[in-house]
Amino acid sequence: MATNYTAEGKVVQYTCGASEEVSSGDVLFVNGVPGVALVDIGNDETGSVAVTGAFEVDKHSDSTHGAEFKVGSVVFYDTGEGKASVAMGNRMLGYAYEAADKGDATVVVLLAGDSRDAPIPFKAAESIGDNKLVYIDGYDADKDIVEMKLAAVDSDFAAMYYVPEEVSSGDIGLAYRQYHQKGIDTDTGFSAVGDLVYLHESGGFTNAASTSNNQINQVVGVVTAYSATEGAILFFPGDSKAKAHST
Repeated sequence: MATNYTAEGKVVQYTCGASEEVSSGDVLFVNGVPGVALVDIGNDETGSVAVTGAFEVDKHSDSTHGAEFKVGSVVFYDTGEGKASVAMGNRMLGYAYEAADKGDATVVVLLAGDSRDAPIPFKAAESIGDNKLVYIDGYDADKDIVEMKLAAVDSDFAAMYYVPEEVSSGDIGLAYRQYHQKGIDTDTGFSAVGDLVYLHESGGFTNAASTSNNQINQVVGVVTAYSATEGAILFFPGDSKAKAHST
């Protein structure tokens, strides 16, 4: 480890002013960095503030300001009302970690400081369906954005990111280094919570590692809920290594 390593940087210490108080769960900005208080902090007191992670926060839900957030949508924060907003004139809080309808009173937000799990915008170099594993294939200089294609067990390219929603060829989408996908079928092919998930064909995934020559063996996730309709998989292609079988 580097001799100058200090900390993971997930929590910072914040000192309230003489007439300032913060309650546990409050959203606040530490010199512009979005965070959530982990404890009550009284006048002139110092306490811990998380600057990474996903937190449920209040959001606008009325017909005028109510916002619908898709997973990965940018979330701003109306400091005057103390609510999440879609209005770009407000400070950026993070990204929607779970979808929220206009009428919902809250939204789960991945704080912008958590760069590890923040979505990566990309241009689809080919049509990419939902729940697909992809890799960076190039760069579009005109749009200043990376291009991605489907990873595959029978190609030379291992999975680098996970894409939860369909993206048409040429369109812009969001990819994730780590993503907890809920509401999918894990009853077909898998047998229990804890089963490993492997890269398969055409950006897909499967329950078993490939044993064929010249194919990629890559763990890309783990089953966290076993169900035909309410299953879940924690995908982490960005943290996994691929091993190629040789002839």
